Amino acid sequence: MENSKAFLYLIEQLDVNLKNGDDEIDIRAFEDLLPNEVGYIESRIVNSFKGKNGNYKWAKFMPLLHSYNGVDILKETLQVKPIPSEDSLYIAIVLLKVTGDVSYLKIIEDNIYKADQEKEDYIYIIAHNKNDSLLHILEKVYINDEDEKLRSIAIEGILYNVGQINDIDDLAEFIEKRDYINSFILNNASAREKCINELKLNIQK
Repeated sequence: MENSKAFLYLIEQLDVNLKNGDDEIDIRAFEDLLPNEVGYIESRIVNSFKGKNGNYKWAKFMPLLHSYNGVDILKETLQVKPIPSEDSLYIAIVLLKVTGDVSYLKIIEDNIYKADQEKEDYIYIIAHNKNDSLLHILEKVYINDEDEKLRSIAIEGILYNVGQINDIDDLAEFIEKRDYINSFILNNASAREKCINELKLNIQK
């Protein structure tokens, strides 16, 4: 019996260990696996996440597993990850979004505020995730952080979260909306806070 296209597709992604990033995977492939293929694929995913050379970006797919309690695996793994680290941040974001447990916000914020050179990368990761609690973190960074680069990443994440940007990585869209995005690049914290409040009011209309 031949393997399904979904199986071959996921094997390819597993073999390169998400070399192109987790956003490149079509989640629908999990639904198209044949029953006899599920166990093998899921065991490979768990090993790719937890193994010696594990890739934390598989965390996004752990809650989709049927043969394993992916959420419990995420919780156990999070407990042993250092703060700050991309692993800890990413897993905490996945758990926040899956469980709705706001206690993971402290882990996310600890990663940000204890980070040094990695802080820009961490804000970038948060900016790519739509979630009301993460939106609040981005707002705090945008309003209060002294680093203009971090504020720029945060406002892009905010605009993505509220639907003013469709694809945060789409260069063509960024160029098209550059003037609009740049209108939020302000030097005064009070002006930035006012800008966010006005944005919220406009979104609600």
